[in-house]
Amino acid sequence: MDVNVAQKRLAPDPAPASRRIHHLDEGAVHAPDHHEVREPGREPYDHDGRERIGLREQEVIDRHHDLLGVEAQRDRQRFQRVNRRPVDRGLARLAQASVAHADAVTFEQTFERGRPTVHGRGLDHLRREETALRPFLSLSVMLDGRRHLKSRRYNAAPEASIPRDPLAGTTRAYERAIALRAAGRYAEAERACRHALGGYEALGGPRHPDVAGALVELGLILEARDRPREAARCHRRALDLIPAATRDADLARLGLRARVALAGIDRTLGAYDDAGRAYAAALRDARRRFGPRDPLVAGILNNLGVLRKAEGRYDEAEAMYRRAVARLDPRDRASRATLAHNLGGIEHARGRFARAEPHARRAVELRKALHGPGHPAVAADQVALAAILDGRGRFTEAARIYRRALTVLRRRLGARCLEVGLALAGLGAAEQQRGRLGTARRAYLEALAIQETLLGGRHVDVAMTVNNLAVLERDDGNLDRAEALFRRASATFRLCLGEAHPHSLLAEANRRAVHAERTSPPDSPPDLPPDSPPGSAPERPPDWRPDRRSDRLKPTRATRR
Repeated sequence: MDVNVAQKRLAPDPAPASRRIHHLDEGAVHAPDHHEVREPGREPYDHDGRERIGLREQEVIDRHHDLLGVEAQRDRQRFQRVNRRPVDRGLARLAQASVAHADAVTFEQTFERGRPTVHGRGLDHLRREETALRPFLSLSVMLDGRRHLKSRRYNAAPEASIPRDPLAGTTRAYERAIALRAAGRYAEAERACRHALGGYEALGGPRHPDVAGALVELGLILEARDRPREAARCHRRALDLIPAATRDADLARLGLRARVALAGIDRTLGAYDDAGRAYAAALRDARRRFGPRDPLVAGILNNLGVLRKAEGRYDEAEAMYRRAVARLDPRDRASRATLAHNLGGIEHARGRFARAEPHARRAVELRKALHGPGHPAVAADQVALAAILDGRGRFTEAARIYRRALTVLRRRLGARCLEVGLALAGLGAAEQQRGRLGTARRAYLEALAIQETLLGGRHVDVAMTVNNLAVLERDDGNLDRAEALFRRASATFRLCLGEAHPHSLLAEANRRAVHAERTSPPDSPPDLPPDSPPGSAPERPPDWRPDRRSDRLKPTRATRR
């Protein structure tokens, strides 16, 4: 049935016009009231119906009620046979336009002025509400104005007839992935991000900007799950979708994020030269495009400091960290915690443990206030603090903090992640200083198995654990095994860091000392006085144990922004 015809049939009798409402038809405003209408040759009949038909009052009332019931039922049946969808869609569009606009005028004002409710600028002004939510927006929102973050602010009736955004579910999955990664729930974040990636590819095509945004997020999640090679493939694929000379600021920022993440993966895998070139190029482009005070510039400076620390260039690393701190927003607690962690790591690497401890404790406090005590980032900060306490000789406290952090890391990240391996290596060093060599050996071997599986045998972190295990074997009297382990650590350090790096020099010095001790043992114990009688043993306190801290390497993973 034709919609217009149906509306005419079902339309009620027009109500008397109110004088305060202006009609589109100016003639209607001056129309006479119904009792003033005159037809030629006919006078109006104003007598009551009871007098006209001669019925009693109750009979008139009953008959009118019966007639009303029959007419209402007939109208309902006719109305149910009408296709209401076109009408509802038209009403929905009209309501959407008037309600979604932040400063929309009312329907009455619109009809008075004879113009549409929403003007040519449409919903563009709503973008100013997205500033606070920009980190969680779909990339296409920032590019072409599509609002995917929240449902549109419609209040038209019926709601079921309002068309829904087909990307709403996909965008919710993408936002959930971002929130889960921030909460340290990486397995759930990966599932949500893969769901979002599939939705963006199906709805927007494989080369849509939202696909690039989901790929970068998935790469960050995979890197947090210790799958750096898979993460690198995601970032490279995202870069293929972003034009190199794009004029869009959001696309340019996304491309820089992918480039910085790739440089970080190169650093993690030990490719320091490639990482250094990538960081330098990204820093140059970020300054040119966004200015020297942009938060992205601060993040790249922090990452470059992490690389310089790994290369043994501690002064340059500290300078990078200080420059990054100067560009931070004071309200950005996460970045402040990261840089406090990294500044403590620099002092730890220099052997200035008393100066490192305040930085480490501040990082733990900031991160705990931000995420709570059970977050894996808080546990990583605690591992760094425990390593500093180990350097200060507080071995029991350090071992207790290591074990507390290991509980959180195993529960949140799994038993075979790199952070667990790092914490186990630190726990082995603390237990070694406490004289519990069996416990220390088990911790070292478990850490070494995790690191070799995830990083391979020729990696700096693996060489550090090998060096420390060699120190334990030397302390336990296993000189042959200790020398073989020192030789392996020295070769890896020289291959990855060069012969002049402090780690390379220490591992080689340890190897030579063990070789000399094994091949030419001294005539008398070094602690024995010269005038002691033959066969006597040196006098030592009951709790004496050799201090080998200067021979061990105490790595702390400097977190990236």
